[in-house]
Amino acid sequence: MYEAAVAVNDDLYWLVDSHRGKTLDKWQSYLRCYETLFSPLRDEQIALLELGVQNGGSLEIWSQFFPHADVIVGCDSNPLCAELSFDDPRIKVVVGNSAAASTLASITEVTPEYDVIIDDAAHTSDNIIANFANFFPLVRKGGVYVVEDLHCSYWSDYGGGLYTHHSAISFFKALIYLLNQEHVEAGDQRGLDRFRRKIEHYGIHAPEGLADCVVSLEFRNSMAVIRKGEEGERLLGTV
Repeated sequence: MYEAAVAVNDDLYWLVDSHRGKTLDKWQSYLRCYETLFSPLRDEQIALLELGVQNGGSLEIWSQFFPHADVIVGCDSNPLCAELSFDDPRIKVVVGNSAAASTLASITEVTPEYDVIIDDAAHTSDNIIANFANFFPLVRKGGVYVVEDLHCSYWSDYGGGLYTHHSAISFFKALIYLLNQEHVEAGDQRGLDRFRRKIEHYGIHAPEGLADCVVSLEFRNSMAVIRKGEEGERLLGTV
């Protein structure tokens, strides 16, 4: 199995700052988040998927940050991304619209499950919600799904706005109801209905029980971090 060489100073800041390969764009606060979020997975044989490849630099960074990863997959709708080449054979690129069924099939053909999925794609509310519906089911139990650049949800050009009910950030805020569903008075389905309406607004088909395994939801500046666990793991349990 291919394993990347581990640098002497291999923290994420240093890897990005010293990177001389393909270009990448990651806000500093994202790097701080990822350093903490992904450190427990550094030595694991994970599978990582990033939606939004651009010039391919972030895929090279992930291959160094996760030296024992099994596969690192990037997806982008830009046909020029098909011309990208990498020295690391673990890096694969799928070209296609992330919301298309054919693209989902190509990604699952590489590997059916992922430990880390990062959405850095179109940033429009409809695309973000469609990506979550398509790809969150691929996250392994114990894995994490990250959405970048959620600040676009406040911009009308991206299908958002501060009080827009169908923005991506409004969609993820609706997950809070599902996390606490056990405390809602019996028969009150308004929170669940609200979550469903946000998906259906864009004509998106969501699999049954899409969010049943969400065990935590964290918002950071322009980011959402959704963790997946076993069904029922989010319940309070006994005292």
